[in-house]
Amino acid sequence: MRERRALQRRPWEEDLLHWAKDGTLHGSVSPPSDGRRRSTTSDGWCPAWALELQRRYLALILGPQHDSQRED
Repeated sequence: MRERRALQRRPWEEDLLHWAKDGTLHGSVSPPSDGRRRSTTSDGWCPAWALELQRRYLALILGPQHDSQRED
């Protein structure tokens, strides 16, 4: 939890290229070459991955009508 909270306090790091927990590549900016882990926790969690997972879960539970209401 500590790692996740720390990442949420540094939202700009989400723009740095990183592999998310599900194996997808996120970000658009090359990270510094100092070797420090950024944008993900030690197990691969990142805020954008968590939001996408939540969006998919809600669409599954609430059904497709929820997605169409969001777009309007």
